[in-house]
Amino acid sequence: MTGSFFPSYPPTSNGLTPDQLKMLQFWQAQSQQMQNQHCQMQFQQYPMQQHFPQAQTFSAAHQSFSPASREAQRDQVLEPVKSAQDLPHAMNAGSAKDFPSMGDLAKDTASGGRSGTVQDNEVSILDPSGRAINNFVRYSTFEETPFPESLKASLSRAGFPAPSQIQQYTWPLAMQQRDTIGVAATGSGKTLAFLLPAFAYILERRIPSDDPALLVLAPTRELAIQIDEEARKFGKPSGIRTTCCYGGAPKHEQLADLRSGTHSLIGTPGRINDFLEAGQVRLDKVVKLVLDEADRMLDMGFEPQIRKILAKVPRQRHSLFFTATWPPSIRRLASEFLSEPYRVQIGNRDELKGNQDITQIIKPCNMGNKNTILMQVLQQAGVADRSNSAGKGIVFCGTKRMCDQLADQLRRNGVPCASIHGDKGQREREQALGDLRSARIKLLVATDVAARGLDVKGITIVVNYDVPSNTEDYVHRIGRTGRAGQKGYAVALITDRDAHALRGIIQVMKRTNQEVPEEVQRMASNAGPPPPSGRELRMGKGGSFGGKGKGKSGSSGGSYSSYPDSRGMHTGGRDCSRSRSRDRRRNRSRSRRRRSDSR
Repeated sequence: MTGSFFPSYPPTSNGLTPDQLKMLQFWQAQSQQMQNQHCQMQFQQYPMQQHFPQAQTFSAAHQSFSPASREAQRDQVLEPVKSAQDLPHAMNAGSAKDFPSMGDLAKDTASGGRSGTVQDNEVSILDPSGRAINNFVRYSTFEETPFPESLKASLSRAGFPAPSQIQQYTWPLAMQQRDTIGVAATGSGKTLAFLLPAFAYILERRIPSDDPALLVLAPTRELAIQIDEEARKFGKPSGIRTTCCYGGAPKHEQLADLRSGTHSLIGTPGRINDFLEAGQVRLDKVVKLVLDEADRMLDMGFEPQIRKILAKVPRQRHSLFFTATWPPSIRRLASEFLSEPYRVQIGNRDELKGNQDITQIIKPCNMGNKNTILMQVLQQAGVADRSNSAGKGIVFCGTKRMCDQLADQLRRNGVPCASIHGDKGQREREQALGDLRSARIKLLVATDVAARGLDVKGITIVVNYDVPSNTEDYVHRIGRTGRAGQKGYAVALITDRDAHALRGIIQVMKRTNQEVPEEVQRMASNAGPPPPSGRELRMGKGGSFGGKGKGKSGSSGGSYSSYPDSRGMHTGGRDCSRSRSRDRRRNRSRSRRRRSDSR
């Protein structure tokens, strides 16, 4: 396809009805888009008849692009791929000679992997005054650690060859009871970095299992459960008892576990704060405090609950903060609650950077072929094949509704999968994760509840079906694969609506020397501003997304447009209606009082 169907000059209305003119403009834009896509080298191109089988003539094409037809295409049933030869060539080959292809990982998830996590050359150890410490003595082997023999035996059974970098540098400080801040990428072994020194302290001092001596706070239920599983795996053989408390599960079971005595309490801030307010748990014996994924807890608005919990913990304690980023909000919280902390930073955490063990691929698409391309990726990764028990994957969506809809479509096309999001009950979420770990299902369709801390062995593919606007969320999402030295692929499906997020994603890719096609570069350069979020629309910042009324910016605000209420405050259209109703009720009440006073 070397030219467009119509001349490039703007069509006039000569002899055309408004509907015909509108359709002519649509076809010009469509032909130009297809012409631009023709130069893509990395992605497969399809003949026009394959995309639009009705478009044999202009009249047939006119019918195929009617509103009803376009709506049907948007909700199309996924089309399974017939063979691996149908897939883009770039997905069949790794980005480097030593990187396995998707097909290789589908057969063997350990293909191309190595024992141990990625070694980063940028490691900094800072003392409490912020000065770098040179010639820092680290534990490069498990034999060098001063842990009790029972903990070393658990490490040996796990098969780890050596401590990860964050463990090598934080263990010496933690064993000296120094408050420590660990800043490292996701999947770097932070969980054992804080669990084992605390367990060693409990075992050496023979602390009984009464009120908890170790308190671990985590932002999500899934991460709290995962930490608890690791704690039981490495602590139970040594007699360490742990209790996990999180929302969405019955309180009485968790309380019974607490009352029977425990060494460590692992949980989310909300549920632990509920127990504190009810006087059902005591934290006055806590000597070890850990905040894991502290940046995520602040992002989720848990700071008030964290402050309430820390007010009940003795000030004489040993505190550990672990985080993937080091923003000002975390620095402020650390300065308040840590005493002269040391900081261990693995890699340059001031800039967002993906895991070097992940090959990132960007695939431009449109709403008409997005589901088909998704199915192709899943077929190539072996996730859509029930007979293949090796490869697993996660598909991230932007909304809970899309998670459920996409999961239903995938199941109808033979992909064993489940969805997970905030509206799912805890039982459903646990079952979905358990089924993925045991390979009863091959795919998880999730929102960002699965983007942090989730560690499932064998995940070889992560697909961003809906790309996040926040580049940091993108980095955490793709971090669900390529963990513990294994290789993985991350595929982002980009439509014109998502192109605004490309600039940040391209920067992340370039920092790990990923290949960025020229077509994707052009798409990022031509991208417009991000569309308004639902919250912005409700608050009247809808920009030019049509309708009545004026927003704060003076542009059309749509049905959620901003109006000043009786106090001069701007609210969304629906909130404005409620506000006017309240004002009317208030005025009627005042009128009645005046009439009563006059009598």
